[in-house]
Amino acid sequence: MLKSRLGVLVWVVLLLGCSHSRNPTTLTKVVGDGQVGAPGGGLPHPLVVKVADADGRPVAGVTVLWSVLEGGGSVNAAIATTGEDGLATALARLGPTAASNRYQASTQNWAIYSVTFQATH
Repeated sequence: MLKSRLGVLVWVVLLLGCSHSRNPTTLTKVVGDGQVGAPGGGLPHPLVVKVADADGRPVAGVTVLWSVLEGGGSVNAAIATTGEDGLATALARLGPTAASNRYQASTQNWAIYSVTFQATH
């Protein structure tokens, strides 16, 4: 029994040791929503999100997952990590046909948060 409790204690210490000093509570769009571009071309501005704690302070080291939801476009990286400023960025390209494109940024570090960006041709 002692060995089992010790194993659990070691696991908890390791988990807490790898955690952020501040817990992320929000994921918000900063720049990049509502852009217009040519079919198959890159958007003029990056897609940028900010991860912050309950007091609005940026949280570094949070993994942000980027994906394309609709329109056949692409993003330059499927995974980004927030910097000291709490920001994560992706460059997006529109799909090849004249249609609406939607991109999603999400994180699952502490809870599941996501935001969606829209772009058109």
